[in-house]
Amino acid sequence: MPNPPRLRAAALTASAVLLSSVLAGCGDDSKDQDLTAQKLSWEDCPAPSTAEGGGDAPSPLPDGDEWQCATLKAPRDWDDPQGDTIGLALIRARTSGDESKRIGSLIFNFGGPGGSGVTTLPAF
Repeated sequence: MPNPPRLRAAALTASAVLLSSVLAGCGDDSKDQDLTAQKLSWEDCPAPSTAEGGGDAPSPLPDGDEWQCATLKAPRDWDDPQGDTIGLALIRARTSGDESKRIGSLIFNFGGPGGSGVTTLPAF
């Protein structure tokens, strides 16, 4: 007949090992959360440089609205989201018009490789 204290000790040890294995898989996703919850800092678009592909500054918008630029950080490799990141340049036309007439956002991606979309998009 098995010894109850030994059986309890074996069950406790097995439970501790199993719990440790489960908790080891629970990593710290703080860097992932930082990327997905990042707040963009929209500012006036910088003057284009030859290093960025040159081009003209963004064309003016009607009614005094302005182009704004920001940088979004994204993982270089989505299979390793805690690894190196890359900055993606973004541009938007922020309108000061009537909010009830807004119909949403338009995302435009030129693809690549090529020149800067930040300087090319306003020419369209």
